[in-house]
Amino acid sequence: MFYRAMRTANRNTKLFPLVKYFSRTSLVLISIVAMLLFFTYRQQTIQTLISHGEQANVVLTQAVSNTIWPEFRKFAPVASKLNKDELSVHPKLLATNQLVLSYIDKTPILKVKIFDLNGKTIYSTDFSQLAVQKPADYGGSVAAKTALVISELSHREKFSAVSGELFNRDVVSSYLPIRDFDVGGMGVAGVIEVYFDVTDQFAEVKNRQTFAFFFIVILLLLLYTSLYLIVKRADRIIQTQAISLRQSLKKIEEKNIQLDQQKAYFESAGDSSGLDSSGFNSGL
Repeated sequence: MFYRAMRTANRNTKLFPLVKYFSRTSLVLISIVAMLLFFTYRQQTIQTLISHGEQANVVLTQAVSNTIWPEFRKFAPVASKLNKDELSVHPKLLATNQLVLSYIDKTPILKVKIFDLNGKTIYSTDFSQLAVQKPADYGGSVAAKTALVISELSHREKFSAVSGELFNRDVVSSYLPIRDFDVGGMGVAGVIEVYFDVTDQFAEVKNRQTFAFFFIVILLLLLYTSLYLIVKRADRIIQTQAISLRQSLKKIEEKNIQLDQQKAYFESAGDSSGLDSSGFNSGL
């Protein structure tokens, strides 16, 4: 009875679907890991591009600032009081603009702006943006207050550069505080903003990201395949052992049935013998 119960329980118990469970779970987890690795790499490469661009921007912007500001510093307080029309025709601003254009020619600089400490645009290579008032929390305000460089990367569908209208450009813009220790406080007299074209560099970053993505996917697929084969082999071993166990239990049950049958036969034979003897004695 014990072996029969074991065999019945073994028949009714299904083996855990190890391969199916592993394949589904691991595929989901590997997909999540692949996406996390890709986005982490993407953020790091973009941040590296911004950092490298910012370092180059600082050098170029500082050079531009050193070139412009000595000629522009005395005009800056006057420019802060002028409107767009007055600024666009002022001889000092026109002279400064010519100086800037000659300096940034054949460089990746797309546009240059100068803001006073109140956020008013007192110079821009794009005259349509002259006298524009920036909000109090714009990046140049942070740069002026902290004396730090503030940079950001953005994609522009359309951009007005010194060379004309550009389309689909990736641009790094940097705000740098203009140092003038003749003024009080932190020695910041204004903020210069310079836009740099990093379209080619960003395209290279995208190519690297694509390569990195497929490389990560291939590595994880190889890992998945290796683990799947290992689990598949382990499942096959478990299945083989389960079959062997069932066969052993079947043999034990068959042997047990034979023993039960033999026991029943001998008990039946013994009972028949006792009845004959009893009957013979009573006859005498």
